Amino acid sequence: MTDTVKTQVMKALEAVLKAGIPEVKTVERREPVGTDLDKIGLPALFLYEEEETGTRHNRLRLGIIQVEMAVFIRLKPGKDHGFQAFYDLADTIAGRVYMAIQTSPILSGLVIQAVEDPRRKAIGNESFGELVLRYRLTYGHAANDAFTTQVA
Repeated sequence: MTDTVKTQVMKALEAVLKAGIPEVKTVERREPVGTDLDKIGLPALFLYEEEETGTRHNRLRLGIIQVEMAVFIRLKPGKDHGFQAFYDLADTIAGRVYMAIQTSPILSGLVIQAVEDPRRKAIGNESFGELVLRYRLTYGHAANDAFTTQVA
């Protein structure tokens, strides 16, 4: 069975991030709850949906997915406990994510608009830093058929 347009968007986003961010070793489409960061390749990016809203415009339904990405980066010892290296790598990853989303031909065929929300960086503890990125992805499908973008 074919995936819904929304599922196609999320799968395409995951594939684009896996292929387009060489600094990231692990990309998973789920919340990082219960993840042992010592047992996966780092930096690790977790991609998940926060919420979705939608509106109908004649024969088209527009969905807006609030997507959150949490990137965990191991801190390396240094004069500042690795904080500056974390911020530098976090900026690089954030820039690559932005470029991958904005320039991907796969996503451009599914996503009508991709808007980056303000991002924040936070140091989680003495071992790991966390970068959080948020995007609003707008997609469309036929008003009464979540499996197609074709509106007759």
